[in-house]
Amino acid sequence: MSKLPHLAALIALVLGLVAPVLMSGEPKKVDADLVAWIPWLSFVFLVGGAVAARRAESTASAVWPGLAAGVTGIACLVAAGMAVGAERQNYWDAWHFASLFWAGALSSVLSLVSLQAARKDSEAAGFGFPLAAMLVLAYVVLVSWMTFPFVQDIEGAIVRWTYLLTHG
Repeated sequence: MSKLPHLAALIALVLGLVAPVLMSGEPKKVDADLVAWIPWLSFVFLVGGAVAARRAESTASAVWPGLAAGVTGIACLVAAGMAVGAERQNYWDAWHFASLFWAGALSSVLSLVSLQAARKDSEAAGFGFPLAAMLVLAYVVLVSWMTFPFVQDIEGAIVRWTYLLTHG
C-alpha cells in the first residue's frame, strides 16, 4: 500500500503533462476534447494517490501526490496559455478552457492540502508548500480577473500607469 501514492502520482504526472506537450507541436491541429479531458484523468489519479497517502503509516508519502498535483496545476495553466497564444479561443468552446482551468485549480488545491499534511515529515513538502500556495493564489487572481470587472479596471490602471511611466 505504501507504493500506491507514488505510482498514482507518477501516472498523474505523466497524464498532467500531456496537454502542454500536445499543444507544443501544432496547436491548431490538436483535438480540443483530448486536451480538456486528460487533465481530469490526471486529477482522478491525484485524488487516488492523496487518499492512499492519507491511509499510509507516514504522512511523508503525501509529498508525491502533492508535488505531482502542483505540476499538473502549472501544466493546465501552460496549456491554456498556449491555446490562447495559438488563438484557439476562436475555435474551442468555453468548456474546453473551463475544463483546463478547473482541473488545474483543483489540482493546485489538492497540492496545497497534500503538502500541508506532509510538511512535518518531509523537507520536500516544506519546500513545495509555498510554491503550491502561490499557485493557488494565481488561480484565485485569474478567476477574480475573469469574474469581477473592478479587478480588470485595476489591471488596466496598472498597465496604463506602467506605460506612461516607461514612455513618458
